[in-house]
Amino acid sequence: EDFEFQPNVNFVQTLRGSIAGVSVTDNGRAGSDGSIVIRGLSSISGNNDPLIVLDGIPYYGGLSDINSNDIETIDILKDGSSAAIYGSRASNGVIMITTKKGKNEKPKLNYNGYFGFSDFAFVPNSLGPDKYLKLKEDASDFTGRDLTQLNPLEEESIANGWSIDPWEAIKQDAPMQNHELSISGSTEKVNYFISGSYVDQKSPLYGDQFSRISGRINLDIQVTDWFKVGTNTGYTVKDYSGYEADFSVVNFLSPFSQMFNQEGEIYRLPMNDGLAVNPLFGPVQNQNHDVRNNLFSNIYAEVKLPIDGLKFTIRNGNTLLQNEAFGYNPSFNREGFNILGSGVKSHGKTYNLVLENILRYDKNINENHAIDVTLLYGFESSKSNTSRLSSNNIFNDALGYNGLGIGENQTVQTGAIESTAVSSMARFGYRYQEKYMLNFTVRRDGYSAFGEDSKYGVFPSMGASWVLSNEEFFNSSAIDILKLRFSYGKNGNRGVNPYTAQSNIAVTQYVFGDGGAPSIGLYPTSFANPFLGWETTLGSNLGLDFGFFKSRINGSLEVYNNNTSDLLLQLSVPNVNGYNQLFTNLGKMNNKGLELTLNSVNIDRGGLKWNSTLVYSLNRNEIVELNGKEDDIASRRFIGEPLFSHFDYVYDGIWQEGDDRAIDPTAKPGYIRFKDIDGDGLITPNDRKVIGTSQPDFFWGITNSVQYKGFMLSFLVNGVVGGISPNPVINPGTNFYDRVNILDLPYWTPDNPLEDRPSVGYPNPYGYGFYQEREYVRLQDVTLAYSLPNSLMSKLKLSQTRVYISGKNLKTWTNWMGFDPEHGQAGTFNPSLAGPLLKSIIFGLNITI
Repeated sequence: EDFEFQPNVNFVQTLRGSIAGVSVTDNGRAGSDGSIVIRGLSSISGNNDPLIVLDGIPYYGGLSDINSNDIETIDILKDGSSAAIYGSRASNGVIMITTKKGKNEKPKLNYNGYFGFSDFAFVPNSLGPDKYLKLKEDASDFTGRDLTQLNPLEEESIANGWSIDPWEAIKQDAPMQNHELSISGSTEKVNYFISGSYVDQKSPLYGDQFSRISGRINLDIQVTDWFKVGTNTGYTVKDYSGYEADFSVVNFLSPFSQMFNQEGEIYRLPMNDGLAVNPLFGPVQNQNHDVRNNLFSNIYAEVKLPIDGLKFTIRNGNTLLQNEAFGYNPSFNREGFNILGSGVKSHGKTYNLVLENILRYDKNINENHAIDVTLLYGFESSKSNTSRLSSNNIFNDALGYNGLGIGENQTVQTGAIESTAVSSMARFGYRYQEKYMLNFTVRRDGYSAFGEDSKYGVFPSMGASWVLSNEEFFNSSAIDILKLRFSYGKNGNRGVNPYTAQSNIAVTQYVFGDGGAPSIGLYPTSFANPFLGWETTLGSNLGLDFGFFKSRINGSLEVYNNNTSDLLLQLSVPNVNGYNQLFTNLGKMNNKGLELTLNSVNIDRGGLKWNSTLVYSLNRNEIVELNGKEDDIASRRFIGEPLFSHFDYVYDGIWQEGDDRAIDPTAKPGYIRFKDIDGDGLITPNDRKVIGTSQPDFFWGITNSVQYKGFMLSFLVNGVVGGISPNPVINPGTNFYDRVNILDLPYWTPDNPLEDRPSVGYPNPYGYGFYQEREYVRLQDVTLAYSLPNSLMSKLKLSQTRVYISGKNLKTWTNWMGFDPEHGQAGTFNPSLAGPLLKSIIFGLNITI
């Protein structure tokens, strides 16, 4: 309900900044899944994604397959005991999603729809025409070479008074719309929820678009008083067709570049040199078809057995994923190019089966004692098939990717993957007077991807809680509830590819000197490791739940310590054996932290209600052990330091005219000065050290909701404190400084001898990373809604009608100079990692009949 009126195409967006201990990164792409990390990174080479459980069954689809408004509740399992029933993959936490069911005896029809638009939340400010020309002059002065020359297209632009803003040149209109229709109800025997939705979204990045059609049927039938059946079934079609502009090369465009000629034909090389291909060339010229289908069906049957409190449940989860990825690059015969067409067609299908048998006994022995016992046996299977067809030198573009047969160098690639897993679990719980609660769980899992000698893992756990406020000696009118809880447990991580433990074989083609047809060859590419097994996390959690003043203030405080051992680690090994990588279990990692959730009712008087929620998360990640006692400098892994630590020279200002540069004889005024850490009088690799980490000091978020009569206003502000990351685009001495439109930032010159910025011609001889702080404060979500009066609704024979306006990522305060500090990699301009965050505004209508 808190996020019902927000433009969340993906439910992951609802978790950003609103749940303690849960870190969410949104990469800004239309329809993207984003990423979730719970209580820090626990694996180096293995999977760090949490397990998603949808309506009681592990879910294999993409998070963007799930319509946000089909979700009733989201529960986050973070400690070892609560996640223990999913022990095989619970070391990274569990997200349990429950979809909606019917609530009213009378059928309820609901429509929710909105339309709006998006823009880049932030775009780096590039040099304009005048500063770009001045940059080339300063570069010439610094290097002693004439770098002021312009290419013919730039000269033509200057002669005609043309210029562009490179970031504006790759933008498109970015409308978005969403329509959802559902009907639900409940009778004595049948409960149903049926929904359908359509989403269409474009991002401001030219060619980036997404649409989704989804449907859902949730049905529960009470066949008899002892037999119940049901299904939770959803089907989704996602369309990512379109070719996104390559914004990784946008900063290579000068303000005098030409994207199109006067006839409207696109230039392949907008600067008439080989530095960068026009970022719009792919979207304008090429074809791209990318459609993904997901059918997820959870079917269950529940039987109450003759023994009071005993019931048996069988669940069958089926996920069918199918995708089509077709692409075609047509012929191009301009600018000195004579390129024939090329294309590819790829198909993929994955089928996942989950079968669980659950026997549960729940019994109140008397007024004081209650026990529950759960036994589970489960089986999982995953099968995938892929095929890929390609050819080039296609002389006729009429059929596009459907004409691969008339091309040359035709290739066929096929593949198949299969994995299986089995699980058994026993859980015992005991409750005494609702004051003392204990549970013990043990789970045994086997996974086919591990070595012959290490396929099975055993994961025990326990949990205990004490409700102090229910004790007779506890007498406080101010405290409503005070509950102390502790858990300790072991969980596993199986996040490796299905054939990681085996020796893998690759295919190659080789033409002998006789010029004959290519010969097919097979060769091994990796070691087998029959001992590769489970990565395990042993975690403890101490929590305190509290409520004061008739629940005007309530929340929880958690302290945890998780130790991960037998890390799934990909090691670099000497290639004397023919291989340079080995996947093995080696090393240890620790995550510890503190989490606070605080809810308050600030005002509840005279029709005015104001609620607030504060979340605070602190996590400390540390590599405890690697291969031996030495750091892995090549992989940037250091014992006693967090993952993603930065090992580099220590910045010490800028060399100025007249400085004694004996420790760095090759340096010139305008170069960066580094500290001589080892004191040998020279700058050498031994002067490098760990200078910081991308790990923040802590996260925080504050949500406020104000209601008055029919109005509701909510807004979420969140932020990060601490953490640094490299941002190489702030380096004015990039390798192409004489041709690149760098960020509009000051740089050192003899007339402007800065102490914090090098010269425009700085060659960065030591490969320094140019680090920046990632701290930020963001106004993330704002919603204003109005519910029409009940008197009017009665006349219109409607149950409820609400209109709303909502905004996302409206403002970010930060010193980070890339697209967005949240992921800290914006300096790379890598679309798959760090797309520009989107700022969205929508107008919506919600009607219930």
